[in-house]
Amino acid sequence: MNSKEKSFNWRKKQGEAILRNQSKRAPIICSNGIKVKSSQEKRIADYLILNNIDFEYERKLSIGYKTYYPDFYLINQDTYIEFFGWTHIPSYQKKTEEKIQMYENYNISCIYLYLKGSRYLEDKLAEEIQNL
Repeated sequence: MNSKEKSFNWRKKQGEAILRNQSKRAPIICSNGIKVKSSQEKRIADYLILNNIDFEYERKLSIGYKTYYPDFYLINQDTYIEFFGWTHIPSYQKKTEEKIQMYENYNISCIYLYLKGSRYLEDKLAEEIQNL
């Protein structure tokens, strides 16, 4: 096993541990006082607040026998936002694919944002919202 493979395996193992302990981490406070789970979610929330876009954080979404809590719901646009930050972890990647398939199967409008490319998160979000 080369060093690149070792590094990937270590990150994957560490990522699984972080995911298991995510609920124990201290919440991050946005400019309007809501608590979110990551710095990227804070960036999304602060962008929405700054641009006067009404939203709900983790609004309950029940479909069939399953309940989901998408990251954001844009009230006036009737659109959800999902931020996928751990797609390099196989268990998270599988859940990501299942969620995307669920949105498509039920014709639910959703903006998908990813950690890869999050350097331009606000630009991508602005573009996606403009295209609604």
